[in-house]
Amino acid sequence: MTNFLHILQIMVGQMVQVPKRSTRDYSLGILEKMESTDELRIENKKNDRFLIITRKGEEFEIKEVGYLNSKITVDRNKIRKSISEAIEREFPRSNFLKVKLRKIQKNDLKIYGR
Repeated sequence: MTNFLHILQIMVGQMVQVPKRSTRDYSLGILEKMESTDELRIENKKNDRFLIITRKGEEFEIKEVGYLNSKITVDRNKIRKSISEAIEREFPRSNFLKVKLRKIQKNDLKIYGR
């Protein structure tokens, strides 16, 4: 299980490599402290598949890009299961995933359609 003291050390814009089996718990620790102006990006080594998770009040939006291109909105109670399913679907053969927290800029809102 991931050492959650390490979560407090993640800085905005810093990429951290996490074992796939620990990625869900690591991400959930970050999501609890995340603001609505932040996004969490989980990607594979080749950067051709990724998940973008954003917070909208008490709900979270998960955007999958790669194998399945979709966007779903889930509430706080279902985020754990949704992240697990998305990770297994998008990264079936990956052993390590990269996790990055970043601030959403005003010009990014136009790109992401918000």
